[in-house]
This record gives sequence, structure tokens and C-alpha cells, in this order.
Amino acid sequence: GFYFGRRLGSWALVLLLIAYVGASFLLPPHHPGPRPLLPVVAFNAALFAFAGGIMVLTLGSFRERMDQFRLICKRFELGDSNAQFEPEKDRLPDDLTLVARSFNEMRARLVELIGTDPLTGVLNRRAFEARLHREWRYAKRRDSTLALLMLDIDNFKPVNDTHGHASGDQALLELAEIMKVTARDTDTVGRHGGDEFVVLLPDTGWQGAMAFAERLRKNVDDHTFMVNGIVLEITISIGVALAHGTDPISVDDLQEQADRSLYRAKSGGRNRISA
Repeated sequence: GFYFGRRLGSWALVLLLIAYVGASFLLPPHHPGPRPLLPVVAFNAALFAFAGGIMVLTLGSFRERMDQFRLICKRFELGDSNAQFEPEKDRLPDDLTLVARSFNEMRARLVELIGTDPLTGVLNRRAFEARLHREWRYAKRRDSTLALLMLDIDNFKPVNDTHGHASGDQALLELAEIMKVTARDTDTVGRHGGDEFVVLLPDTGWQGAMAFAERLRKNVDDHTFMVNGIVLEITISIGVALAHGTDPISVDDLQEQADRSLYRAKSGGRNRISA
């Protein structure tokens, strides 16, 4: 009965206990001899109640959790790639927890496979945010740090207006290549939209994040962006945010901090870093 919920499981346990006690005193024994003594019946009933209670407590929510997992799979089947099970909320992990974690990993990797920006080859916004959520869960689980860089090209609109969108696209492509070369294998580069990019640095503290940001800024500043024989003056501004796995913040809070840092970098004169 516990498979169908804790309430039904509890009722089934109570009825079984009543049936056992009643049968012990009312029904004739199977073998000749005296009836079981009250202390023996009480001990057996208490032992059964303890074991049955653990079963109901542990597995009583299995059906409900299974229905939730089935609904999430259906949402993903219909195209909702944000649907995911939250096994971290399971107080008593079991095989369903392991299956749910595997599903989440498969969903995240599938989103990344189909989530590449067609122009630059880095992750698009949806795929990057899926990776960000996953890395934030890892940071919480490992009690580690996670750095997020948000950057865009300084005065990019005049490039498009003066030289055309094809030239602007070429500049974005070259910038993305610089970012991919600068990033480590464990880092993630994504395009947030337009000329705005993001970089995710797992297991990176403030010193490492600022050093990476400066290296990236300098690599862009030193690079010669040339389109149709014309040299484009391209620089970037970078906002840096960092969170520890124990910090009581959300992924949205981390992105908002990085966005505010980027705004300060732009307001402070561009071609600089703010954190």
C-alpha cells in the first residue's frame, strides 16, 4: 500500500497490525498449545510497526515522485528544455534519484548540443543558462566557487552603421575565437545576444577571475580586426561576478551582479574591467 502514498500505506499498516493482534487472540492456534502471551504479541506488533513505518516513510512518496518525473519527461518531449527533476530535494535518495540525475545530465548535454550559436560557434543563451544552472548546482554540492564574466564590444553600433552588418558579424566571429582560445577546457563561452558574451569559470576565485578577465581584455585589445582591408578599432568592457556555493543567492542574482559590473565598466570609460 505504501507505493500509493503515505496515507494509504499508513492505513494498510494499521489494518495489518489490528489483523495480527486480533488473529493472535481470537483465532485458534495453528499448532496445539497455549495462545501467545500479551508481551510476545505486543513485541511482535511493535517490531512490525517499526519496520513498516520505515517502509512507509521511505517509499511512501515514490508514486508521487514518479508522477512528477513522468510529467517532466512529458514536458521535455513537448519541447520544454527547462524542465528538470530536482533530486537535491530528495531527503532519502534512491534509484529514482539516480535516474533523475542521469536524466538531468542527458537533458543538459542535449540542450548544449542543439544550443550552438550559428554565427560564432559558442553556446547560445538558452544552452549557456542551462550550463550555468548545472555548474551552480555543482558548486553548491562541492562547496566551491563559480565566476561569471559578462562582456560586450565598446561602441559596436557604429561598426554596423559604418561598415555594414557583414563586417560586424566578422568582428563578432573573431571575438568569439579569441574568447575560445583564451578560455580553459573547463570554462564555458556563450553569446548572450547581439554583441554581448558571457564566460563561465568553475572553481575560480577572485584572483583567477580577474586575471582571466584582464588576459581576455588584453588579447582583444592586441588583436587586429580587419574587414575588407579596413582595420576596426575593437575593445571590450567586462563585468565580473563571483559566488561561493554556500552563498544564499540564485543564478539570476549572479547574472544580475555581472550585468551591474559590466554597466560600471562601460560607465567608467570602456575597455576596462569592473567587479
